[in-house]
Amino acid sequence: MNWQTGAMEYAGYLPPDEFWAMDDRMDQEIRTGALQRQNAAFSALTSRRITITVDGAAIDFTLWRGTNSWLAAGMTGTFGIVIDAQRNPPQPQAVSLTRVTDVEPLLHARRAALKALRGEA
Repeated sequence: MNWQTGAMEYAGYLPPDEFWAMDDRMDQEIRTGALQRQNAAFSALTSRRITITVDGAAIDFTLWRGTNSWLAAGMTGTFGIVIDAQRNPPQPQAVSLTRVTDVEPLLHARRAALKALRGEA
């Protein structure tokens, strides 16, 4: 589009398959660049190893600290665990994780808390 005249300019025809292939390439380039920037940001942070209890077992995690937050990543069995602790969280050493098999009581408590905040209780 010509911004001075407001007129559209014809740049040529691109067959649909070529257009979508170009779109896919551009999308991949954007994702690759974002991943590289994310990896660089994490590499610049100082990390250390900590132990967090998961279902009663001591599991090694990698900890990255922010100003008012922290991030920890670890593995238990074949499952990866990431803890993203924001807004003045507890100290990582104070955290322990326990598997919850029935989330409905937790959801019920959350709904009740939200209703109370809205004045619906």
